[in-house]
Amino acid sequence: MTSYIMVTCETCGAEFSKKGSYVRRTEHHFCTRACFGASIAREANCVCLDCGVEHYRSYVPKNGYYCSECRALRRDAVARQRKKQAAHRARERLLASRLKVCAECGGTYRGKAKRFCSPACSQASRSHKDGYLRGGYIYSPKHAIPAIDRSAFKAMLDERGGCPEHRIVMARHLGRPLKASEVVHHINGVKTDNDIGNLEMCDKSHHTRTHADERVEILRLRKENARLRMMWFCPN
Repeated sequence: MTSYIMVTCETCGAEFSKKGSYVRRTEHHFCTRACFGASIAREANCVCLDCGVEHYRSYVPKNGYYCSECRALRRDAVARQRKKQAAHRARERLLASRLKVCAECGGTYRGKAKRFCSPACSQASRSHKDGYLRGGYIYSPKHAIPAIDRSAFKAMLDERGGCPEHRIVMARHLGRPLKASEVVHHINGVKTDNDIGNLEMCDKSHHTRTHADERVEILRLRKENARLRMMWFCPN
């Protein structure tokens, strides 16, 4: 014959009968599932590392615990990061496929390099005979400028006695020192090409407008190139 024993619920304190065999199996007794769930909620044994809310887990991970909401947010963040990386790689491939002009030799090339077509041109740009590279221009230090030029163009020299090479070349061509408001423009866009045929004298406003027009033209050509690519891949 089945025997029943009166026990007390640990959550609400109500007394109820329970089979004797069930009573002997465990030390914890609950009258309903709701009371059992409430007891679990009180006995939280882990904390979410992101939101800091306490939860109950039958198994606590060794590397830390994240609740379901925080795990979803972390998955979304990882997906966004991977999408951004994929877009960055696609942009790098597009830039590598464009035709570029070497800043040293003036030749055209394709690749990820930003300024020079080869390591030889990159090394040559750092070791010019009469100066070194500074801001993209060849800077002539004091020892590289002849004494006659140092005395004639003293007003153009900086506190160290040096000057950009293209300004020295233009001053020799004009036979006078350049004013601070006068700007020497490289016609072909190569800052290291200081041949007098590639140099043009202008004021600051004209120089700014010239480069602004060049940027507008480059942007227009890029848009036209993108349109032609789209027509090539999607003719219909």
